[in-house]
Amino acid sequence: MDTFLNPDATFAEQADRVLALYQRIGEVRDDHGHDEDDARHVCLNNIMMAANASVSTLRLLHWAKQGGDGVLIQALGLTRPDYINLVAEDLLRASRLHLLVEFQFQVETLFRDIMLVLEQHPGKTGFYNLASELLQIIEIGDGDAKLRLLNVPALMRNSMHTNGIHHGHRSEDTVEVIDGIEFRFDHGKRVQCGSWYHIAAALTGSINVIDDILSAPRLAGLGHIPDEYAVQRSAEGGN
Repeated sequence: MDTFLNPDATFAEQADRVLALYQRIGEVRDDHGHDEDDARHVCLNNIMMAANASVSTLRLLHWAKQGGDGVLIQALGLTRPDYINLVAEDLLRASRLHLLVEFQFQVETLFRDIMLVLEQHPGKTGFYNLASELLQIIEIGDGDAKLRLLNVPALMRNSMHTNGIHHGHRSEDTVEVIDGIEFRFDHGKRVQCGSWYHIAAALTGSINVIDDILSAPRLAGLGHIPDEYAVQRSAEGGN
């Protein structure tokens, strides 16, 4: 990662940045407030839980680091101090991957639930195709730009599944800029935009697009978009 791009030098600063993402998601969820078994509530709430878990991981690592190696060894249950960096990196990688994967799965589920209510059937599988079709159906402005922005977290997630190497569609490179921050994905090369700084920026950009999508006239008037799991769980008494 290009360190000059990253203003967050400590775990505490990184936690604050992810917390801001968490709060933004909460704003969008509440602005489009619906019943607890509505897909708009369920999916956004699930993303918030993943973001909160990341915040908690970063806060705990900050607390442990402030206490020195002794506290880190005890908190992490280690037998040797030279294991500290290895375990901390494992925690951070797992937390980053969890947030990216949960975000993408929940957004894809939300889009699919919307398509079902609109009685539309996606012609192709995959997040990109689903998002593209939904944007065309609801007819909001700058659809192509919004689709590219929504795809950035997917590219980040995919690179983590391939040990940090980007494999572009048809061997293509991708470069996007979100809020002045460059996201570069060069085919066959190591992705260097996977920091918490980049993740928070990419997901915030996507959440803003989702806010626009949910505000579209064709969707704003929808009274209920059921999340089938939540509906079934509610019918069973929440067990």
